[in-house]
Amino acid sequence: MEIIPAVDLMNGEVVRLVRGDPNLRRSYRHLGDPISVARRWSLEGADLIHVVDLDAALGLGSNMESVKKIIESVETPVQVGGGIRSLPAARSLLEGGAQRVVLGSMAFEKVEAIKTLIREYGDERIVVALDHLKGEVLIKGWRATARLKVEDALTRFLNVGVKLFLVTSVSRDGTMEGPDIETLSKIRVSHPDACLIAAGGIRSLDDIAALKRVGVHGVVIGTALYEGSFTLRDALKIDGRGMVLAKRIIPCLDVDHGRVVKGVHFVNLRYAGDPVELGKRYSDEGADELVFLDITASPEKREILKEVVRAVASELNIPFTVGGGIRSVEDARAVLCNGADKVSVNTAAVERPQLVKELSETFGRQCVVVAIDAKRRYEVRPDRVVVQSGEGACWFEVYTYGGRKPTGIDAIQWAETVANLGAGELLVTSMDRDGTEDGYDLELTRSISEAVRIPVIASGGAGKPEHLLEAFTVGGADAALAASIFHYNKYPIPLVKKFLHERGVPVRL
Repeated sequence: MEIIPAVDLMNGEVVRLVRGDPNLRRSYRHLGDPISVARRWSLEGADLIHVVDLDAALGLGSNMESVKKIIESVETPVQVGGGIRSLPAARSLLEGGAQRVVLGSMAFEKVEAIKTLIREYGDERIVVALDHLKGEVLIKGWRATARLKVEDALTRFLNVGVKLFLVTSVSRDGTMEGPDIETLSKIRVSHPDACLIAAGGIRSLDDIAALKRVGVHGVVIGTALYEGSFTLRDALKIDGRGMVLAKRIIPCLDVDHGRVVKGVHFVNLRYAGDPVELGKRYSDEGADELVFLDITASPEKREILKEVVRAVASELNIPFTVGGGIRSVEDARAVLCNGADKVSVNTAAVERPQLVKELSETFGRQCVVVAIDAKRRYEVRPDRVVVQSGEGACWFEVYTYGGRKPTGIDAIQWAETVANLGAGELLVTSMDRDGTEDGYDLELTRSISEAVRIPVIASGGAGKPEHLLEAFTVGGADAALAASIFHYNKYPIPLVKKFLHERGVPVRL
């Protein structure tokens, strides 16, 4: 199933309308110009980008220059709709690089032109728009009726060689009230040869999974992406059965000589509990995994406390990741033999990157987590990945030895390096947010999530359930790690999962 983000243009800006009403318009100019937004969707892996010139569709003007620039600026195929009402206009777009053109009014008024376009360019590049309200097809910017039911229109255009249809529920478009599953299911049965692209009302990953079960060819997603209901990366992870990969909630045990501690910005540590007791509690409460970090092993250049690892592991029935002081394949093997399911490396990987490859080749990449402790740097450098944030342009520097030693390494570049070396997962901790309970560093999490194709665990700053929600919907994380809110029982794991589930985030309950 094609996952297709929408880029709707009006007055040179990316906007979203509600039910096609220009008076109910929301601008997303804060996300950048149309070309920047399209590039973002392209970089995140969109199968196709759906660009609509709303001004042209409504007879209010044209955004054709922006449309052309988007086509030229992204590697992802682009389908273009809105105000294409002549054969020369459609040909110009197709010759100019558009993968597909979406035709509404023109299709109903000039059927012979549709036949000509299919003959010249093939049925994979021509899409007929079936925008409907209560089953009636609308044309001319949804201001007039075609006097045809959706089913009758499908029959007519299938008979002239059309294969692809964009089916939009006008009453749901822009509302995030859920797609019109009933209509789509009905026409999938009555017209099985039609390839349907669904649009209108998408609000959650469950909606996408439901559409996949219906058997649609693709889905156009607009408002839900722009409002952060979920990320494009998550939408692309819908698997072959239409199931959504669950987000993981991971408590973390920072262990200092056998005691669980918690600090702020990696310092001012205070006692938080016994690792065995906390581990058992989290396992019983429904945590998806547990992370155990011996935070003083690397600074003290000693081995991890294997007897403590073994004691914690004996109380768990969930995956267990252990890190701290692992400098070799032999160290990792010892930890795995004492009950760990995965090993986490940080300092040793920075000092000898080949360790990541060795671990991956020996145990499989599913066992290898690379931890990245990063801090913002506002001295912008041309050889660093610069990220724009509310506090200004910055880059993220990797720290080692439990946050004690700056390395000068760019965190985003390092994430890409270790992913290529065989890391199976990244544990990304913001040193600026650690222990503050002010929320995750979403720019850091999102930048790394977009840069790699392996799971990313957000860490550092969780203070309430809303912060975990942001890590998933804004930060694009696959899992969220937290300590303080769980250690001191501010928000028990079941409560956090219930909160996320009620807001459309897939979690294991």
